Amino acid sequence: MKREWTLIWLAAAALSCFGRTEEKVFKNGLRLVFTEPDHPSAIASAVILVEAGEADGPPLLARRTNRMLLTGTEIRNRQQINREIESVSGQIRAVTSLTLSALTVQAPVGSFAACFKILCECATKATFDSIEAARMAAFPEDDSPGDNLFFTRKGFWNDAPIRFKLFSGSPLGADLKENPPAPFPREEMESFYGRWYRPDNTIVSVAGRVNRADVVKTIESFWNTGRQRPDERVPRFSKGERDSTETVTAGDGGDFDRIWIGYEAPAFMSPGYGEMCILEMALASGRTGYFQNRVFPGASNSVTVQSYYQSAPGMGYFVLYAQSPPGKGQAVKKTILAEMENIRTGGLPETCYQLGVRKTQSRIAINSQFTLLNASFAAMTAAGGNAAESQIESKNAVGRITPVEVRRAAQTVFIHPSILIRTSGRR
Repeated sequence: MKREWTLIWLAAAALSCFGRTEEKVFKNGLRLVFTEPDHPSAIASAVILVEAGEADGPPLLARRTNRMLLTGTEIRNRQQINREIESVSGQIRAVTSLTLSALTVQAPVGSFAACFKILCECATKATFDSIEAARMAAFPEDDSPGDNLFFTRKGFWNDAPIRFKLFSGSPLGADLKENPPAPFPREEMESFYGRWYRPDNTIVSVAGRVNRADVVKTIESFWNTGRQRPDERVPRFSKGERDSTETVTAGDGGDFDRIWIGYEAPAFMSPGYGEMCILEMALASGRTGYFQNRVFPGASNSVTVQSYYQSAPGMGYFVLYAQSPPGKGQAVKKTILAEMENIRTGGLPETCYQLGVRKTQSRIAINSQFTLLNASFAAMTAAGGNAAESQIESKNAVGRITPVEVRRAAQTVFIHPSILIRTSGRR
């Protein structure tokens, strides 16, 4: 997503700092999570999260349906929704991933109650106007791949071509087509809405210092009816058994060989999730990371290595990306794989482990001020089936992850790599 608030999500990727959290489950199955950030903020945020996404229908159906919820309700049209939110300096958005869809709003605390009512109205009283559906499909920018990043820094759509090559044959290699199809009939979007946007499949997360009784009352006033849940849900992505693979492609005209080494990794908030966050920070995050500082210290101008770990409920992957001088890609790949095997067998050096912990803790401290991030993280945690108190919510919690636990995660994840090498165009 190219919009400003998604950039906040991108900067956070994995962890956030929570203050006090509280969960409430309504009789109709809807879950409400309150988060009061540690740091006072004049802004409050809300996320309405539905456990359905692009994996649950034809390409772009989940995304178009979710977007349609903001184009008109039984009470307001699209222009009125936008005008009333923006008049109080608020922002309202719709975002969709492979497995999740969400509506978000954030506004000054004094105006939050009114904006939250509009958000709930959009989620429960959308009209699916045919003219609005055609208007949405007519503008290609509405379906730009960059507008679908969800709680990640790289994005499942943004790196889709590479991911498809790395994980071909795996659910992680799902080929999400970027070219928008013909407009979906109103009936098809309404059907998708009816299947998934129901109370027992919905999480509402609110972050900020707001009147909780008013939030509860608003939810009860809008979610007073249920919808039938499908008998069988689309299987979620999960880590599978794979053999190591390697693909080499012809030059792309650049001045470097480019190497991607990918592993299927723990899903969001599943066992090993926190350990993988530390490994990401320790291995190749900046010049102080393991590879740049220890493995290629004298080649920082010619060889660079970066790491990124992406996870969502039910799926995750870890990728090391390297650049090398032309013709050196295979040699750099062998060096990286040898070092990964050393980490699997012996764990991280103590100084690298400490570096990973400190960088992860620093990320938490930086991100703790964003109420939208807190609300989003709490919603995803609930979607992962974890109790609010079990999350990695503080710097102290990260510090309790031991080097032995980090090594155990490496032993589990860093096997059977998928490798993609794109050679330089130079001869």
